[in-house]
Amino acid sequence: MQSELAKKENEMFHLKDGWFFERQNNGGVKILKRATARDESPVVSEVIIDDAGWASIVASVSHRGETGDTWREALKFHNDHEYLRSGHYKQNELGWPICWICGEEKPAPTKI
Repeated sequence: MQSELAKKENEMFHLKDGWFFERQNNGGVKILKRATARDESPVVSEVIIDDAGWASIVASVSHRGETGDTWREALKFHNDHEYLRSGHYKQNELGWPICWICGEEKPAPTKI
């Protein structure tokens, strides 16, 4: 039977090579590094980044880089689950969202 910690880590997003990510209730992001991706592998490092710090990371590595505008957009996207439905993002004349990361106009995703 798995421990509560192992169960919790299984719910985390595993990127690769033992790097796990999880959103916290307060909007922060927990990053956990295990020696390997296996549950029994020892934890090498663990950090929790607040929502503002996470938005800074996302904006900094985006195509446009971090500016006040891209940071605010990243923070809104991260914290406001209604953000994309609210109409507060930029749109082109067809109503397609304009990507805040690269500035490209993208058609709205379709459901299959």
